[in-house]
Amino acid sequence: MSDEISRMYDNPVRANAAVDELKRNEYHRFTDIYVTTQSNGSQSGSDDQLVATLMSAMILKSRAKIYAEGVKRGGTLVTVHAPFGSGLTAAAILD
Repeated sequence: MSDEISRMYDNPVRANAAVDELKRNEYHRFTDIYVTTQSNGSQSGSDDQLVATLMSAMILKSRAKIYAEGVKRGGTLVTVHAPFGSGLTAAAILD
C-alpha cells in the first residue's frame, strides 16, 4: 500500500530539486518517482495522450485530467507513491 503524492511546479528547476531531495531520502529505492512535463507528457500535444501518460504513473483518470491542464500550461508535475507510513515525509519534501 502506498500514498500518491503529487505536486505541480511552475519551474522545472524546483521540480528537479524536489526529485533530488526525494532521492537523497531514498524514495527511489522503494517506489518510482514520476516527472511529467509537456515535452515528455504529450509528443503531439493531444490531451488524451497527456492523460494516458499521467495514468501510466498510476494517477487516477479523474485526477490525471486535472493535472493535465497544469502540465499543458507549462507546469511540471512530480508524483511519488510513498510507501505506507512515509507519506507525510514525502509530502513535506515536495512542499
